Amino acid sequence: MDANKGVAKNSDASLTSRASAAKDAVVDKKDEKSHDVKADVQKESAKN
Repeated sequence: MDANKGVAKNSDASLTSRASAAKDAVVDKKDEKSHDVKADVQKESAKN
């Protein structure tokens, strides 16, 4: 994820590369949040 952020911010990279990296960073963040939610649900169900 950090690599994508770096490319997105790199002014030497092509616009296409920067846009693609920015999109990938957003997808990575969404996947990370989804994983966190699933882990929280599993934690709660394990308590019961």
